Amino acid sequence: QDVFSTISNRSAKLSEISCEEKLKYIQESITQKEILLKSSGEFMAVCNHRFEFDFLNRAGRTLLGFSEENNTKTFVDFIKEKKYFTDEIVPKVMQKNGWIGELTIHTENRVFPATCKVIPFSSLQEGFYLIVRDITESKEAIQKLVGAKNRAENNMMVRQQFLAKISHEIRTSMSAIIGLSNLLIEKGLKGDKLEFADAIKLSADNLL
Repeated sequence: QDVFSTISNRSAKLSEISCEEKLKYIQESITQKEILLKSSGEFMAVCNHRFEFDFLNRAGRTLLGFSEENNTKTFVDFIKEKKYFTDEIVPKVMQKNGWIGELTIHTENRVFPATCKVIPFSSLQEGFYLIVRDITESKEAIQKLVGAKNRAENNMMVRQQFLAKISHEIRTSMSAIIGLSNLLIEKGLKGDKLEFADAIKLSADNLL
């Protein structure tokens, strides 16, 4: 939306200057807007109320694979979720609300997810500015992160299960050693034998 704010920022000044200066301001604003649109590395377009392209910059043409054969297509023709867009989104933007969200773009060569920003004209003229961004790489990065997270969680679960099993095995063995140590001590061992039995029981108790 900042890209298209040049004209509106100067509108307050127009009432105080002559017609010739007004025309100069408007021409300069239009020229600046066209330069920004054409040179931007992002898909930018101007559409009428039927979403037919009045202007599509180079990045947009590249993204859609726009050619002479398909230059009559509208933006809606490239959207996979056509019914959702026309039934849910278009009524919102027609009320000058604007919209930003995710759509699936379908061209002749590929299908890819994209964020789309629809900005209605601020004037009485019906039409929209479009800003579209291919988020394939972002989606793939998120999927990799989710996959890494799931693998880490799975590894942690396996580790916990392993430790729980080992702990159970150790506790079972130690319980037997403690029980046998108690039996030996109760038999009335003396001297070194009693010390050895006490040491065994103490070590087993510490492990538990």
